[in-house]
Amino acid sequence: CEGPTGGAVSNEEVPLGPLRFQGTISRVALGDIRIKPMRESRVPEGDWKDFAEKPAVGGSFEVQARLSLSDRGASQIRFSGADPGDEGFRVVLNHTGPGPDRTGSILPGRGLTTQHPFPGVPFDLRLVREYADGQDRVRVWLNDVLVNDVKHTGASQAGLLEWIPVDVPGTEVQVERMLMRTL
Repeated sequence: CEGPTGGAVSNEEVPLGPLRFQGTISRVALGDIRIKPMRESRVPEGDWKDFAEKPAVGGSFEVQARLSLSDRGASQIRFSGADPGDEGFRVVLNHTGPGPDRTGSILPGRGLTTQHPFPGVPFDLRLVREYADGQDRVRVWLNDVLVNDVKHTGASQAGLLEWIPVDVPGTEVQVERMLMRTL
């Protein structure tokens, strides 16, 4: 489409980028928007360890993974706090399986209802937990796009980190790589 849209504020308006949205007077809802990898996956450099079964972690850490979920794929990465009363947090990896929360949700905290990766297409996950003075900041990126950022108070400094596949018929989660490091 050349030139300004019908609701343009000036005649100089031009669409930018590969995608253009045009609204008039009423509200517009967008759905089924996915984040697609724009580059080849790369193995991170530095002091990374394979994501062993339930590694004990303390303070701040980072997880980087390359995985794909089938259409009903589901699993989660869970940090269980060592202090009594600290349930820690869970990062949901859920395509269209059971439950309303989709990949990148941080629970408790903020659930996402939009599924960003395509089913069966590998994607990069980056999870960063920053701990300072009894407070957590947990962030999740999918294909280098920040999709969630949650702060918790009363968090444990130390705990266990684990990947939990969900046993649901038709579920398939393929893990190409899952690495972690302390920060």
